[in-house]
Amino acid sequence: MTEHGKGKLLAGGRYRIEERIGFGGMGAVYRAVDTRIGRVLAIKELRHEYTEDELIRRRFEREAQAAGQLSHRHVVTIYDYFEEGNSLFILMEFLEGGTLLDRMNAAPGRRVDPALAVATARQALEGLEAAHLHGLVHRDVKPGNLLFDREGTVKVADFGVVTAVESEGAITNLTQVGTHPGTLVYMSPEQIDGVEVDGRSDVYSMGAVLYEALCAVRYFERPGMRRTERALMDAICELPPVPLRRHAPHLPQALEDLLSIALRKLPEERPTAQQLADALGALDLSESASGPRIVSPTGPAVRPARRSPGSSGSSPALSSSATHPAISRGPGSGTHPVISRGSGSGSHPTITTGPGSASTRPIVPAREGPGSGSRAALSPLPASGEEETLPRAPATRPGSGRSRPPTERLERSAISHPAPAFHPSERVPVIQVTPPPAQSQQRRRERDGAQEIQIPAGTFRMGGADSSDEGPAREVALSAFALDLLPVTVGQYRAFLAAVQAEGAPELPLLQSLYPRGKDHRPQGWGSAEFDALCPSEEHPVVLVDWFDACAYAAWAGARLPSEAEWERAARGPEGQRRFPWGEEPPSEQRALFGRRSRGPMPAGRLIQGSSAEGVLDLAGNVWEWCADRYDPDSYALLPARDPRLPVEGPRSRAVKRGGSWTNAAHSLRCAKRGSEKLHVRRDNLGFRCAR
Repeated sequence: MTEHGKGKLLAGGRYRIEERIGFGGMGAVYRAVDTRIGRVLAIKELRHEYTEDELIRRRFEREAQAAGQLSHRHVVTIYDYFEEGNSLFILMEFLEGGTLLDRMNAAPGRRVDPALAVATARQALEGLEAAHLHGLVHRDVKPGNLLFDREGTVKVADFGVVTAVESEGAITNLTQVGTHPGTLVYMSPEQIDGVEVDGRSDVYSMGAVLYEALCAVRYFERPGMRRTERALMDAICELPPVPLRRHAPHLPQALEDLLSIALRKLPEERPTAQQLADALGALDLSESASGPRIVSPTGPAVRPARRSPGSSGSSPALSSSATHPAISRGPGSGTHPVISRGSGSGSHPTITTGPGSASTRPIVPAREGPGSGSRAALSPLPASGEEETLPRAPATRPGSGRSRPPTERLERSAISHPAPAFHPSERVPVIQVTPPPAQSQQRRRERDGAQEIQIPAGTFRMGGADSSDEGPAREVALSAFALDLLPVTVGQYRAFLAAVQAEGAPELPLLQSLYPRGKDHRPQGWGSAEFDALCPSEEHPVVLVDWFDACAYAAWAGARLPSEAEWERAARGPEGQRRFPWGEEPPSEQRALFGRRSRGPMPAGRLIQGSSAEGVLDLAGNVWEWCADRYDPDSYALLPARDPRLPVEGPRSRAVKRGGSWTNAAHSLRCAKRGSEKLHVRRDNLGFRCAR
């Protein structure tokens, strides 16, 4: 990327740079003038590394077009984009009113006037709702991305880059391997866990922003709390919010209760952006205001009418029986809480949290992207000291050099499974060699040397009741199959890449249709210092591979990816009843690597106490694993009871992932837990194993 000084002309002289107004990890933002019509606008330049891949370029263009079609009074307008030299430029609305971060810094004690803070949040939530209806999730809602125009209208910035750069998981900046995009202190728990997110993740972040604007402290901060990345992540994912009125007793209980709902750990318990906006709009901020009642629903809840993307305003007229909305989850309602009208005549919203089924599909998510900062839409990451962001690449661990070539590792006659003396502060645990456990019938695959565990034919109970997409639980019959003892390792994948270079890639119809000139199957960052820091030995599970890479490897090895039914059967055991592969006991450091206790995966097969009934290792934690099936939240109700599979139908499909990873909380390690990703996603916590 080239620094552009004042007077620099772009697009054949159409735009003249006036000054740089921001700079960060994604690029730079400039104030510029359209020389034809005299309009002042903001131009963001994206770094060259985000544009050098043709597939990424096409995805970015599609997402920039989608963001440009998002017309809403509370979203910064994107005018156009163009390419010049080695960079892409995005043209957007220029706003002169500064950011919410500016107003927080200027306010006495950094406490923004409550009326201004609530009005800012309400307008921003309406803009976010419009984006969610377009299938866009912001993923970096923070004070620096809430901008004001000259009249004080709030506009949400930075949709285009956030959704485009991480669209379909195609890009993970290799300077951030082992981290999550966005600004840590405003992230939702599911963002930190690296699992599926939808618009309710933005609601959580907006709740965090509003809390800080009102109190000048963050919702999770406690006296004596450590400020390390791990401590912050644990606080966000595990600790309840500190009650708002503990910091600001003059604020009404109603506001505290609304924020506690927005900051709930489980996304299905949060409102949508519009529902929270409507509830905030109904608040009385006077000190005498009483809080909302927490009641159970008395009948089926009514879902609000969908707004047009460009609309704004107050809550929909659902009923004339009351003056203010209630947020509820009534019987038969969807995963999202829904707005209904209470029967009371009070001046505050009624928050209803009764039980409800989870049949409605969530807002279509978009992939996450690197964070952004001040001044203009699509603004760069904040400068040092402006806002807290996640650290960059982890340092290479001492003693992590590769001591043996991959061929030697693949030719070993047996794989031992030592148990670690695990110290959470260490990047690589201390290993104590232990004899392998008794296992089912095994055989070694000739091509890559992988050990396979034979799983006999039979039935088991698949699914559960912990999440809406895990049911209905039912009996499933499977034919006999073999599953790899371990996920595919860096050493095995290295041998695959060498074979592809010498012999050519396996022929797979979907791959050939998408990549007629061939696909580069190297993991993202392969050979870089960042990748080596993430996976420093040949025994580490290979990560940063997409679904196509996993399928190609499996075909080369004479195998395939497992169906999710096969994966779950191997995890649950022959009785098909285990909650975790090892049994009912909760996850521990001796059974699984999880909970952000490291900065990357650990070598495969080290935690034998976490083995399944038949001796399969690493089915919980360490890395997620690709499965062959297309993801559908309702697939359990659609698929047959014998050998169920849901084939991937095209490049826009999502594929199932199973098992949880080193970034996830304990609940994601359940045998029934389902995750999903777009086929082109490459993540530092996602690998695979093979089946036959």
